[in-house]
Amino acid sequence: MNYFQHDYRSRLDKKLLKIRKKHGMNGFGVYWALVEMLHEGSGFIEMDTETIAYELQCNEEVVKDVIEICFEYYDNNITCNRVI
Repeated sequence: MNYFQHDYRSRLDKKLLKIRKKHGMNGFGVYWALVEMLHEGSGFIEMDTETIAYELQCNEEVVKDVIEICFEYYDNNITCNRVI
């Protein structure tokens, strides 16, 4: 089993509070699923929100909001400096 460090109290992060306010715990779950996907992809995920939403079985707008608020993206990739 693979492992990455997880900050406790992440639910209180201002960005994640914004996500939870708008999308509830569904948005919080999408955030952590994206973090897992970033770790699986060595810090990068292709910016394909439709496919990500399908994989996570959620609304594409939730995925777009979480990416916009919580992650960086360029060159058609989603990334996170903390993961890298």
